Amino acid sequence: MGKDMNKRIKKLAEQAGWMMGDEVEGFNTRLEKFAELIVRECINKCKTDWYGDSLDDICVQMLEHFGVKE
Repeated sequence: MGKDMNKRIKKLAEQAGWMMGDEVEGFNTRLEKFAELIVRECINKCKTDWYGDSLDDICVQMLEHFGVKE
């Protein structure tokens, strides 16, 4: 994972209320892997299930796929 991605992951984790200074051993590695899996899931869905859909449709479907309310 790139350096910029790591900074973005940490920023999002902090916004979610995770205290990055109070890390347990391996926390950063697991957090990065979790974020990577979410990104890969999004890419896979875009390539397979949503290919050719409008951007607006993809955004709505992505929210629904992950159970996120607008």
